[in-house]
Amino acid sequence: MKWMGAGAALLLALPAAVVGQDNEAVSIDDLSGCAALYSVMGDYVDEGSEASALMSYRFLQFYVLMHYSAEADATDSLTADSLKPLMKAETDRVRGLVESALAKGNDIRMFSSNMADCDLIRDQNPDVFALVDKKIEEMQRTPN
Repeated sequence: MKWMGAGAALLLALPAAVVGQDNEAVSIDDLSGCAALYSVMGDYVDEGSEASALMSYRFLQFYVLMHYSAEADATDSLTADSLKPLMKAETDRVRGLVESALAKGNDIRMFSSNMADCDLIRDQNPDVFALVDKKIEEMQRTPN
């Protein structure tokens, strides 16, 4: 995804308030699973479509938050660099599931429940995702 490099630039830009949110903590596995799902789903929608833009944006939201969460928790050994293999493995896993489902004649829409789970994470953490959205907007306004 074109946002991957830009997402890394936001890691330390998110306010420390994200760490102190009263919302239930979201696991790195959940964040990487959602990022991978949106990344893979983006490959199966028409390029340049509204759905493609949505998949790219949702991917970026989860990707940035995943990296920030890993960097912000000093009690674990996760870093932005250590998340790269995790993200690749998760994306490969999701891609394998999607390709297997399609090979069996299933419709891509069978993964809508997985996307609903990701939407639930967003809905349960509105303050965190609002901060992520603000940072994404700032990044988009900043010339490269």
